[in-house]
Amino acid sequence: MTAVDATARLTASLQAIAAALASPDSDALLAAEAGLAAAIGDARAAAAQGCADRAALRQAIERARAALARCRALGHSAGELVHDLLALQADGHYDGLGVIAAAAPRGARLRARL
Repeated sequence: MTAVDATARLTASLQAIAAALASPDSDALLAAEAGLAAAIGDARAAAAQGCADRAALRQAIERARAALARCRALGHSAGELVHDLLALQADGHYDGLGVIAAAAPRGARLRARL
């Protein structure tokens, strides 16, 4: 496997993770994690071989970076949502079904960006 191919596989794995985070689908996220681990192994092996087409590799790396940035943004948003929902649940304002059980205190807000 060439470095360009390995990087493309890495990008595809990151895109699968981003799709699972956006859905949100924990089963798909776990399945994508296994693909990511394999893609990282392939990338390490390919890096040891070097690359003849540096321009193609540079483009493949930029696509991988963009996919990683999307994963980070979606992961951050999911983390913020979970944090806020847990805080609401602890305060007795969220009943676990998505229903606000009581009026939120004045000034409270839910910070979620999906």
